Amino acid sequence: MPQGFTKCVDDGGKVVTEKISNTKHRHVCYDKDNNKFEGEVKTKKKSRSNRRRNRVKKKIEESRNLAEELRKLQQHFNENFHSK
Repeated sequence: MPQGFTKCVDDGGKVVTEKISNTKHRHVCYDKDNNKFEGEVKTKKKSRSNRRRNRVKKKIEESRNLAEELRKLQQHFNENFHSK
């Protein structure tokens, strides 16, 4: 981080986040005299949301597979035990 930003934070300045674009943001510190100290531009990480999305997709697929197995078991049961 830039030294001015770090000093502002250490001295109790107010830190806010400025959105630059959909994937970029920057922390900005305002000191007691309302001077602005900008931090580094940061990029949102995609990996965390992709991992979460992949976990959800995997759980959905597992649920679908279980539902299909249940349907097959019900059909087997109905054919073999209810038809007699």
